[in-house]
Parts: sequence; structure tokens; C-alpha cells
Amino acid sequence: MQEKAANGENQPIKTAEKVISIIYETIANMPVLLDTDDRRHLVCACKTVRQVTEEQKEEDYFNELCQSYTQEFYENLCTFFLERDISQFSQTLIPMPEAKKQLISVSRSPVDDVIMEHQVQFKQRILIALVNSFKPSNWLLNTYKNATVHKRDEQ
Repeated sequence: MQEKAANGENQPIKTAEKVISIIYETIANMPVLLDTDDRRHLVCACKTVRQVTEEQKEEDYFNELCQSYTQEFYENLCTFFLERDISQFSQTLIPMPEAKKQLISVSRSPVDDVIMEHQVQFKQRILIALVNSFKPSNWLLNTYKNATVHKRDEQ
């Protein structure tokens, strides 16, 4: 969201928020990285309706799909969202479908995994040397230390 100065003719300048909504679809297993507290994305999973074959390559499928996005499609999509009944929607209860839970799970860093695995010990204020012993084997110690400090400071 951006803020932009907006004013009518002969009116004082006021600041207005510029909201951008992006809808994207993908077949990727991990299209975006999501934090556990990320409230910006609504994630929906769809059943696979086609399979890639020798006759129809991925590129052909996506070219055909992109060509189907006409102005009429966007108008219908906007109408769908504008006419949707949201009277029972609670801003404090963010939808958490299974697809979003899976994205959050695969977005976790190795440091997040260490913290979750040793949560009880961390709450008991364990020694730094012991924390360092939890370092994933494929990480450099300095990288691991920086990541743990960053996670600590996020809290």
C-alpha cells in the first residue's frame, strides 16, 4: 500500500492510500513465502483439472489460459467480489484454509524449525553454546547466529 498526495482543484492536499490488489495463479508448490502472521494473502487451492501430456505442453496451456483473461473476465471477477455477502466477515478472524497452512509450513526457515523443536528449552533461557549446537549442519555458524538474533529481535 502506498500513500500519495491527492487533492482536487483549489483544495488542500490530503494523503490517500493507494491499494493494489493482485490475483495470481500458479501450479508451483511454493509460489510465495508466507510468515505465520502474514495477513496479506488469501490462499485458495484448486483441484488439478488437467495433466501435462506430450500433445499439450505447459507453455501451450498457459498461453491458452492467459488469452482467456479478457476484459469481460475481469469485469465478471470484480462483480463476483463486489456482490459477495461479507456481512458475517470478522476482520479479527483471518481465513486459514489448509492451502495457506501448507504454504506457511514450507516457508519456515531452518531456524524456525529449531525454535519449534526446542521451544521449551528456549523459554527456560538456555545457554548460547547449546543454542549453537542446534545449528543445521548445512549452515555456517555466523549465518545461524545472525538468523537466531534476528528471530529474537522480531519477538
